[in-house]
Amino acid sequence: MPVTKTLSTPLALQQLAAGALLKSAVIDVSTAYSIDVFWSFSPDSGAVTPDAATQLMVEGSEDASGDGGWFTVSFLGSRMSLATADTLDSGLSAGATVMPEASASASITPINSYIFLKNATIGNSEWKQISKVNAATSLEFFDGVVNAQAGGETWYNQAERFTVSFNIEALTRIRAVVNNNAGGTNRNVIVECKVIVAT
Repeated sequence: MPVTKTLSTPLALQQLAAGALLKSAVIDVSTAYSIDVFWSFSPDSGAVTPDAATQLMVEGSEDASGDGGWFTVSFLGSRMSLATADTLDSGLSAGATVMPEASASASITPINSYIFLKNATIGNSEWKQISKVNAATSLEFFDGVVNAQAGGETWYNQAERFTVSFNIEALTRIRAVVNNNAGGTNRNVIVECKVIVAT
């Protein structure tokens, strides 16, 4: 039987304040059999150490309507350590794979980890995976930046990306939820969630 895959973005790339709760619109999965969920996360503060993780959840319901049947299907938690915030030494043209970085921040960013480049226009921000660290010189990416990034804009380490796949034949609806109010000390964060539904 042919499989149809439909991509949607229940939570567009956005900033979420400390102490906030974010819920997506409901996605109808009554005719679907599986979903893949793609989370992208970054701290939006280099000055706050949270005492609880930001919670990234997918909730499901067997009910066709109403809010009485929601339960957690998938649960992920962000890191809780203090993130490093730095600024771009110089601008990056679209397609650039090398980010000049003369500070010690480059040295504490491991190969294969992600950083988040925060553009003044939040929708032009992006996550980049590190392929090489040239201490106190530059960071190199697996792939070039999609959007030009201006010098002086902020970037964060401890950015993360997650993928979760599961069977949902017993569910009728799902939604994405970000709980950024789990602790007594929370921090601003940046999130995005995409979903592929297979029918």
